[in-house]
Amino acid sequence: MTRPSRYALLILMVLLVLSACAAPPAEGEAPAASLTPAKTAAAAFQGETAVTPSAEPQITPLPGETLPPQPTPTPDQRLDPADWRDWPVVPERISPALQALYREGIARGNSPHAFSKVGDCQAIKEVLMGLYDDPMRYRLPEDEQYLAETIENFAGSFNRDGQAVKGGYNAAAVLSPMWADPQVCEPGESPLECEYRVHRPSIALISLEVWWDGRTPERYEQYMRTIIEFYLENGVVPILSTKADNVEGDHSINRITAELAYEYDLPLWNFWLAVQDMPYAGLDPTRPDGFHISYEAWTVRSHTALETLDAVWRMLNQQDVPVPETAETPQITPAASETEEPVSVLFLPAELLSAPEEGADPGKPALILSLAERGETGTQPLGLRLLDPQSGALTELPGGTRALQAVSPEGHFWLASEGTRLYLQSLDQAGQPLEILLDNRAVPPSAGQTAAWGLDGSIFLLARDSEGETRLDWLPADGSERVSLDTGGQQPAALLGPSAGERVYWLAECAGCEIPPVWSSPLDGGEAAELGAYLRPALSPDGARMAYLVENEDGTETLGLLDLINGADRQLPLPPGALVDGAWSADSRLLALLMAERSDYSGRQFGFRTYILDANTFSLRQVLELDGLNGRVLYAPDGVQLVRASTLIQDSAYRLHLEQLDLRSNTAAAYDESLPPAGEGFLWVQSLAWVQLPASTLSP
Repeated sequence: MTRPSRYALLILMVLLVLSACAAPPAEGEAPAASLTPAKTAAAAFQGETAVTPSAEPQITPLPGETLPPQPTPTPDQRLDPADWRDWPVVPERISPALQALYREGIARGNSPHAFSKVGDCQAIKEVLMGLYDDPMRYRLPEDEQYLAETIENFAGSFNRDGQAVKGGYNAAAVLSPMWADPQVCEPGESPLECEYRVHRPSIALISLEVWWDGRTPERYEQYMRTIIEFYLENGVVPILSTKADNVEGDHSINRITAELAYEYDLPLWNFWLAVQDMPYAGLDPTRPDGFHISYEAWTVRSHTALETLDAVWRMLNQQDVPVPETAETPQITPAASETEEPVSVLFLPAELLSAPEEGADPGKPALILSLAERGETGTQPLGLRLLDPQSGALTELPGGTRALQAVSPEGHFWLASEGTRLYLQSLDQAGQPLEILLDNRAVPPSAGQTAAWGLDGSIFLLARDSEGETRLDWLPADGSERVSLDTGGQQPAALLGPSAGERVYWLAECAGCEIPPVWSSPLDGGEAAELGAYLRPALSPDGARMAYLVENEDGTETLGLLDLINGADRQLPLPPGALVDGAWSADSRLLALLMAERSDYSGRQFGFRTYILDANTFSLRQVLELDGLNGRVLYAPDGVQLVRASTLIQDSAYRLHLEQLDLRSNTAAAYDESLPPAGEGFLWVQSLAWVQLPASTLSP
């Protein structure tokens, strides 16, 4: 059966018509600081099968000597990049090195049933293979029934765009945090890194790029090397792709893609060849840009991509070592200091946690910042800083890698975590640090807050027992015995602080579910109860309300307000944008909302809009906008000031921005000169809070 007749048998019910690929970023606009070429991994794939020149002198044996058999040079099975137009549409060989990398990646946690796409508007699910997750949208020819096995193996990966596919994406954009979804991706993550973390593919199909004046082939090659080497470093097999167009005029993009496939010995999907026999070589004659492919070419694109995925997958699995169905979770042996029994303390006398007596010096407010940086080796906590808002003085606190967890109700103390250790910290009247170890088996705050204060000064924390199970422990403020609360047989993952009244609220671990359920545990020893699944819940300071987010099917968002006292639930539409952070006022009435401004098409982020919601009247007003990425917002104790933090891009580097916004005058004062200098790593504020310190510890 000829290839065109096979395409004719496919039944496509595509719903979306492409508009255009948005204009890409200007050069140097956004540094891709979080990714660096993985030289060690790349070395294993650069020219591994190349022919060794035979210009070495011949060895003549001595009389009576027998030389061992000399190795025969291995023929170079790779195709010549200069002849890329003649390369097959579907790759026909896989190197042993890629087979070994594939097995290693799965052993490290990559899924043998997942693949990712990296591309622009011609890689979205409507154009590229999305139909294969819906049996009603396609029919395989009689002689291609074998493809059903591949469709079944990768079910769930076809009809998704993931984090590395968006209209207007190019090889530069997928490496920059500016294009990452702030609601899905971690601070400083590029779309490429984000997609790998959330989907853990074993194969990645890379189909770039949009061409425009000013982008040189050399820059495209540089970015593509970074993408390729990122995947090789993480045990993912990259599949490269040629494109149908020749907007650049000399086919330089396709030629470089073939050269990279040759150098790294990677499979190449020659989509250019697949459409050469079609009218207009697969391009849409009704569109003058010379880039977009025709509707008929969509069918060819999906089908040949499926054939390529099938061929690569089968060749990768042609080995004696079986590929495990699921990767085993590595067993982590705790350090010696963490194998001791948990510390149980009467942490501080209750009078030190109480509010100052009448007439006593109440101290001065200060900001405590928890900083982090994402660089070549991943995310590194940078510890805690104290900022005097009056003088702008910034003080580094002891414990250089600790992260802020919570601040006590009166603001005199804070909880900080370092790995599995949880500390209670403060400063004395002379400005010297006070510190007590509360627990050395506390759960690290990777998934959220794992320690919280109660309004009465008690402390709640998540800790591991000797069998590795997670406990929810309560340390009453009166210094009485530590109590383990009921969790209904669930494993707590994060606390929702602060805790008020007779219950503490928390999120349960939930393997495979999109929204973890919210639970509450009573302090009187009763049974825990489930409230339901709520996306990104946030408790008010008085513990009476819980705000949460609803993502609607049309792409809009709704804010929910649940009254935890009487059960009333109200949902309010949000302004355009993506909600990235929120903060309650101290009186639990006002809610500050930070909404990211993003292009609906390309996903590029342009800054943040800030809104103030009155939870009693449901009125909403907008205040001054905020520039940068990874925004954070915090209400000041007086209720008329907002603290806002973000990360700015400056001269191909990242720097922190911190400001205090007066809601009465709608003016902001910045503290940027007090913050750490700009650097190549992505700096950001993990969390921030107000504390109340003795007046003598801060500048006058």
